[in-house]
Amino acid sequence: MYPRRGRPNYGKVISEQAISLNHHEIIVISPVPYTPFILSLFSKKYREYRKIPKEDVVKSIKVYYPRYIAPPGAKLFCLSGRLMYLGIKGLVKRLNKKHRFHLIHSHFAMPDGWAAARLAKKNGSKYINTIQATDLDITIKSCKKELQYALTNANRIISPTPALKAKLKAHLNLDAVVIGYGYNQVYHEFVAYNFSRKTLRIISISRLIKTKGIEDNLRAVKKLKDQGINLEYKIIGDGEEMENLKALAKELDIEDATIFLGWLNHHDAVEELTLSDIFILPSYRETFGLVYLEALAAGTIVIGAKGHGFDGIIKNQINGFLVRPMEPKDIANVIIYIIKNPLKAKRIAIRGKLTSKEFTFEKIAKKIDNLYYDAIKG
Repeated sequence: MYPRRGRPNYGKVISEQAISLNHHEIIVISPVPYTPFILSLFSKKYREYRKIPKEDVVKSIKVYYPRYIAPPGAKLFCLSGRLMYLGIKGLVKRLNKKHRFHLIHSHFAMPDGWAAARLAKKNGSKYINTIQATDLDITIKSCKKELQYALTNANRIISPTPALKAKLKAHLNLDAVVIGYGYNQVYHEFVAYNFSRKTLRIISISRLIKTKGIEDNLRAVKKLKDQGINLEYKIIGDGEEMENLKALAKELDIEDATIFLGWLNHHDAVEELTLSDIFILPSYRETFGLVYLEALAAGTIVIGAKGHGFDGIIKNQINGFLVRPMEPKDIANVIIYIIKNPLKAKRIAIRGKLTSKEFTFEKIAKKIDNLYYDAIKG
């Protein structure tokens, strides 16, 4: 999960976090699955892997892309931590002789955290892990033993959100420090909120996959249209569900109110946010979701899912709204509440914008910096 040639936005939040810690000497190791030539003939993904250089410099940070054997299929995934460790241990040993790492910070407990835990023991380094939603929503179901090894051996655990911290406590009885990801303020010196328009402007920005809840948004739009509410729903993003979502919009007879904009660059996507009143993403498998932050910063009302992603950062009816996952009726009811209570909604939008100011790169870097020193001294 780190930017590379051809995928400059891949793992961007982790890259920006590393850049913001520029007063340290940071080296990034981003393992890549080993790809035999024969596989590259049949798969675009594997052709991309083969094009990745062994090392590069990304925004002034040295990045290594060592190969490791990634086991195919979910059933063998529990072996991936061991295989990643075997694939990168020689490189880490050579780099450690030259740089003498004080600390290893991995992202994802599996497979990266498992490999990092073993490397930290071998090299005498401290080790911090940032957990992700995938670890506790998916991996724990089949690889709990490996997940426990990765996390119980960490000197500190970072959770990007309070919701994920609560899951970690519930599943493994482990504690974490909540430190979110940062965002760039340069685009956000304005407030988009404006309910004086005749047409309510709603927006979602995400990869178009099942777990993002875009289907639920469309069903909510149908309910609102049936009640005579004049609205426009823009969807920014691309993905495997695009055609299914377009077909659903047609089936629900809301094509006139639904605009699929596809993938947009960051600047254009943020500009669309500033033209919107409400941002909805009731995603039920989300680690952090930088787009929620950017929506708050842009001054839009934000609606997320209870128990997932931004829950805990968004506090219901305080600085945003939370709905039950996969409940279109809840989404529709919140929007009706917003329309009927414009002054309360405006105060919520303003408090949301103030919340976003706690997640600047500078503030997040300071929190991580303190945790690094705490782990090393501890």
